[in-house]
Amino acid sequence: MSAPRPPSPQPHPAFVHSGNAIIAAGNRGRFEAARLLALNLVSCPGAGTPTLVIETFRRWSDSPAAVILNRDRPSNDLQRLHATGMPILSIDPGPARRLDAARIAEAIDRLSLPECGLLFIDDLGEPIGPTEIDLGETIRIVVCPAIDPPTTLLDNPVVWPATDLLLVSKIDLLPHPSANVEALITAARHLHPEIAVIRLSARTGEGMSRWLSWLRTLLAARQLTTRPEY
Repeated sequence: MSAPRPPSPQPHPAFVHSGNAIIAAGNRGRFEAARLLALNLVSCPGAGTPTLVIETFRRWSDSPAAVILNRDRPSNDLQRLHATGMPILSIDPGPARRLDAARIAEAIDRLSLPECGLLFIDDLGEPIGPTEIDLGETIRIVVCPAIDPPTTLLDNPVVWPATDLLLVSKIDLLPHPSANVEALITAARHLHPEIAVIRLSARTGEGMSRWLSWLRTLLAARQLTTRPEY
């Protein structure tokens, strides 16, 4: 597994959109001021991000954590997340069915940010499209299921330059290494040679220790940054 890189304050140019960029920059500044990691979980149906968030929280004792998520989530996912006791805010994604920087800014105003902690942004909408909107996040993570990973990712080079981690989920469902998963990892590293890759099963716990270690290293780097004045 590649060593984690310190959080970058700037998005890749491919993810800067007029109108959205200014608001995203403001979100980024607020996350930096709180010295937290805002984790944008870019996923598609079947990736299992609610279970990932729940099992991460259950194992996470280092600092506070909170969740902002797309209200289009199935109701059982919302119930499971609320049952953890984490501060959770589900927001209306609007006609586009995807979260944008303005909606994240509104959510920040309504949700107490976890000082020096983790903020999960779980935006499950349509399958990953040709571009992903910058939300002002600290870290961008593509979560892809080991079983039948979406082939659209392999033909979507704009996703990868701004992605810090490819997280291959549900590896417990594979009886043996998947050629599709290996192709996905190879394609991601071709487009972004420094991308980190973690394979895990939130259900069985396999790979979770590496995932938590990755988060701890990044959060420690975040704590060393200068706190901006606002």
